[in-house]
Amino acid sequence: MSSFKSKLSYQSLNPLLNRLFVGLLLRLNPDIIGLPAPPPPPQITLSWPSDGQPSLEWVHNLMYTFDWSSRKLPPTDLPFVLPVNVFDSLVLTASKILHKEPNCVRIEEGIDQDSTVVVVGDVHWQLHDVLFLLKDAGFPSENRFFVFNGDYVDRGAWGLETFLVLLAWKVTFSILIQFYSFAFFFEIL
Repeated sequence: MSSFKSKLSYQSLNPLLNRLFVGLLLRLNPDIIGLPAPPPPPQITLSWPSDGQPSLEWVHNLMYTFDWSSRKLPPTDLPFVLPVNVFDSLVLTASKILHKEPNCVRIEEGIDQDSTVVVVGDVHWQLHDVLFLLKDAGFPSENRFFVFNGDYVDRGAWGLETFLVLLAWKVTFSILIQFYSFAFFFEIL
């Protein structure tokens, strides 16, 4: 009977030990099976760039931090993730850019045969959908323009974070990101 218990214990522990061993190997050397290393944890408290101009790296960090915090932290922790001074700086910088633009913007400027225009409608404050879309379609670049077409404020759990990601891209690549808002009857009510 005791030999059966020891065999049973060994047999049930063997897969667990194998998984622990493989997990340890992957942590020590993730290239062992060709997987990329996991990304580093985000800089939890975001800060505004010292030169006042967000970079591509800053926008990616903002996106990653919002994605991580929306999954791991309660919504009440947003002020710790995004301090008021960073929020103010981003919104004021974007506001200055948007106020200079006309109501109707011609997006043909800077577009050539190799360019792509991605038109996005009705994001409904869906942070994870917007993050996926940006990654899947390819981030804004010299050859990839985005037009976001209204319906920003009516649904979704992470509305503020979603809009701030879009503003961050606008501030970083002003001409590559355009916002349009079409007011339909249900939005006016």
